[in-house]
Amino acid sequence: MKLCTTFCRTLHTETVADLKSDVPSADIKAAWAYKYPNDRAEFHGPNCYYWYGRACCLWAARVHGWRGYIGSQNFEEEQ
Repeated sequence: MKLCTTFCRTLHTETVADLKSDVPSADIKAAWAYKYPNDRAEFHGPNCYYWYGRACCLWAARVHGWRGYIGSQNFEEEQ
């Protein structure tokens, strides 16, 4: 496995752990990503959220997608 893929998988694990308090697990499981051959990818998340952009792998696409989803929502920051 490529080093960047290993890094992205670890980053994805940490991102999903942060999501669990705000996003139902069914929504996390239902989200999906697709990687195009040209280093582009898309992410489909809850509430019809869609992200499209550059990603080195599917794990990176999921991380970018979830971070975009979090930024588009009004989740309260825990203090």
